[in-house]
Amino acid sequence: PSPKKSLCVSRSFAHATSEFNSLRAALSFFACRACVKLREQKSYTSSLCVFVLSVKYENGLYMKYPTSQLVSLEAPTQDTSEILKVSHQCLWSLYQKGETYKKCGIVLLNLTLDRNFIPDFFASQRQEKRSHLMSCIDAMNKRWGKDTLTFASAKLPLNCQPKAERLSIYSTTDKDKLPIVTAKA
Repeated sequence: PSPKKSLCVSRSFAHATSEFNSLRAALSFFACRACVKLREQKSYTSSLCVFVLSVKYENGLYMKYPTSQLVSLEAPTQDTSEILKVSHQCLWSLYQKGETYKKCGIVLLNLTLDRNFIPDFFASQRQEKRSHLMSCIDAMNKRWGKDTLTFASAKLPLNCQPKAERLSIYSTTDKDKLPIVTAKA
């Protein structure tokens, strides 16, 4: 398969929120997921887009108002902490006190494969250490389970849990939990 050119992680919340900290935690959670996917496909991102969807009740109808912010990074990265820092800055500029938010997400753009990545000469030692740290975190989470190690800001609050109404009652990722279908002749 050809490498992806962008990567998006977003969810609608089961319950809308107007709290900045809840929104930030949800965005952090999605950014961490996006970074894991980014490293799994051995890519770097050089820009990102943060978006939020607010809802208002007007004239008997719910109206949706999406807003977003696009940012180019100083250098391509796959470092979760760098992406979290920039995404939090974006969210701070998008957030409007008193608005009710139903969805948020992050899109990593301008992806390049690691074999095409040219490291920043002046920051290469720091990038190497950060890359090793991200590899260690990914290895521990792979061995001990998803989110065994994660960033503190990425703890998803209860009011920002994703909607589960369309989830299958069957686990499709575990072959032992798939339903058995038989046909009678």
